[in-house]
Formats: sequence, structure tokens, C-alpha cells
Amino acid sequence: MKIRLTHVLIILALLLGACSSPTAANPTPAMWIEIGTPSPAATAIPTQAPTIQPTAAPATLIPMATSVVTIPPEIPACVRTTPEERDLAWQVFGTLYPQLRNIYITSEGAGGFLRVRTPEMEDSTVSEGIGYWMLLSVLANDKTTFDGLWSYAKTYLNQNGLMSWQIMPDGKVPETDSASDGDQDIAWALYLAERTWGGYESDMKSMINAVMAYDIDPEKLVLKGGDAWSLTDGVSLAYTRPGYYPVFAGITGDDRWNQVLFNSLNLVDNLMTVSPAGTTGLVPDFMDIDSLPSEARGEESYVYSWVATRYPLFYAQALGLCGSSSGNRISGYLSLINGFFKSQRGNLVAGYTLDGRPLVDYQELTFISGTLTASAVSDDAAYRQQVLQTVINHPVDQYFGDSLRLLALAIFANRMGPTVLDYP
Repeated sequence: MKIRLTHVLIILALLLGACSSPTAANPTPAMWIEIGTPSPAATAIPTQAPTIQPTAAPATLIPMATSVVTIPPEIPACVRTTPEERDLAWQVFGTLYPQLRNIYITSEGAGGFLRVRTPEMEDSTVSEGIGYWMLLSVLANDKTTFDGLWSYAKTYLNQNGLMSWQIMPDGKVPETDSASDGDQDIAWALYLAERTWGGYESDMKSMINAVMAYDIDPEKLVLKGGDAWSLTDGVSLAYTRPGYYPVFAGITGDDRWNQVLFNSLNLVDNLMTVSPAGTTGLVPDFMDIDSLPSEARGEESYVYSWVATRYPLFYAQALGLCGSSSGNRISGYLSLINGFFKSQRGNLVAGYTLDGRPLVDYQELTFISGTLTASAVSDDAAYRQQVLQTVINHPVDQYFGDSLRLLALAIFANRMGPTVLDYP
């Protein structure tokens, strides 16, 4: 089978950009609030969100969204964030969302709809980005943008009912196979849209069922990388969405989703046993079904890098399961990786071996965003607030970093979706 990965081109572009950027030349950017050093920011959270200006004029300005929703869900017991911290994260989300949307969302080349620009990849659109910004737009109560993105995605559904992973600006489709991270996020966004506005139930169920039919290995009940993948092509824990699966089970009545959750967590447990991840909590970009280096991907993918960096975000999104055995396991994973992040203080770099040795000497917003969501389980208020300050103060980045920043703020604010118990 021809092996492809959504992030291969993104990673290459970001690495090339980092090698020539001021960030690479200066391993500790001025915007970083050093963790572990007492400062006014550690004890006094600012009451106003920053105003961040785009670095370049957007191709197409989108009208401002309606006000972001303001009613928070119940806070899970294992989350240690304070109301003030969550409110600030949500306020900053509301400030940044329209500004970043005007950079990355465009109608140009979207066939009358809207698409997400990925400047690092020839300004193409990837299904991952559609999933991220469908999530972000429903969280921002921005139905116009949500509908524009979903209409664009539907234009490029493949024969399995899943979005082709990359669309060029001229509408050409290099490969029709899907990427399971984007598939799942699109399904979850449709679920949130159904709960927020109504009218998306049929699309939601169709997408969830397509993910089960084509993205989940039918024998192992483990997530694959996409509908054209097999498990021998590599398994990514960062692609798994443990907070989604019980809700998908409740929506469809398909108990296999609960088994997908258990199997995902079993892969994490096994990784902690057979690798140095048991001491750091770091997970690799890819591994095999036994949590060992993937033969297809090679040892170079058995590191915490650009794919794996989303693991602490989407496992923190699942903290709504706290109180259950699965939720308690997830909280434990986050506590372990949070301990490693905290040990790096202000020197967290963009990639590590699983035993915690740095792969590079520069920092990236993408990686810092993961530290924010992991810190939600930390009892150290000063640490949480300094990470939050760092994410807030970072200048406009690139598509991947800015998208994950917004997602991290929403997850930290506990706005990424209801707990499984909220679904009837």
C-alpha cells in the first residue's frame, strides 16, 4: 500500500521554517514566561486578553462571529484549574478566534464555500484543518463559518463518506484517502453543532458510522491512520480521541466504540511498560500495535515530535471521564507527562526522545500548547498560570501552532464538549 501521512509535508515545512527563523536561532523566545521562577504573572492573572495583530492581511475577510457561548459545563473532579484561569483562557479564545480566522479561513478556491488555508503546504487544505476549525467555529458560536467549512468538506467526501485528506487551492485532489484525525474531529464538531444549533443529526451519525466502518481496524478495534491504512502502517496515539468514543457509542448504540476506548488506553499502558515513556509520559509519533517502533515508520518516528504533540490536548479533552476507570487512567497519563513538561521549565523544545532527551534546540507554540492542557491536572497554580501566560503572549505563529493554541485554550477552559454523562 502507498503510505502517506498528512503531517509529513507539514512537518518538513515547519522544520525548514524553524531552521531559518528567529525562534530557531534563539532557543528561548522573549515571549516565554519561564516556568518555575516566581513572578507577578504567577500570582496575578491579567484581567484583559491581549490584542494580537495578524502578520499579514488575510486573503478574504470573514465577517465577525456572534458572541462566544458563555455557559461552562460542569468541571471534572480531576481538573485543578481555577474559575479565574478558565475564564481568562476562554476570554483569550474569544479575542484570538476572529483574528486567526481572518488569517486561515478563506473563500478563495473554496467553490463558493470556505476552506482552511495551510500556507506551509502550498496553501492547500487538509482534512485535519477542516476538523480543527469546525470545532473552533462551533465553540465560537460561528455558524456561518461552520456551515461554510462543512459544505466544503462535503464536496470532497470520498467513496467511504470521509473527506480526502488534502485538497489543492485549485480544487485538485492528489489522493482521495482520508486521515482519521480529521475524520474524528469533523464527527465531533458535527456532534457539538447538533447540540448547539440542531439540524446536523443525520450528518453526525453518517460521519461517526463511516469512521467506525473505515478508520477502525475491524479485528483489533484500534484506530488506523486513515481509511486506506492498515495497522502495519503504524499506530498514532495522538490520532486517538478517547473523549469522543463513549459519546459515539451513546449516539449510535454501537458498543464497539467503548472497546476502541479501552484498546486505545491499553496501548498507552503497554507503551509505558515496554519503553522509557513510563518515566516521562511522552508518546511517539508512531508505533506498532505492540507499542514498539513501527517497522513501516522506522525508529525516527518513535519520538515525541510534531504528530505526538497533540496527544496531551486530546487526552485532556477526555478529562470529562474522570471518576470512571478510563478517566482516572487518562488523568494519570496527563499527570506523568505534565511532570516531564514541568521539569523542562522554560526550556521545552520542539521534540524529544521518549526518555526525555531533546531532539532540537528551539521552541514552538505547537509544543507549548500541549503543556497548557496537561497542566490542567497539576496542583501547582503558579506553574499553570505561567504556562497559560506563555500561550497567551505568543505572537501569531503558523497554521498548526495557531490552530492548536486555540484548541488548547478551549480545552483548558473546559469548553471542548460535554462529558459522556451529559449524553442521554
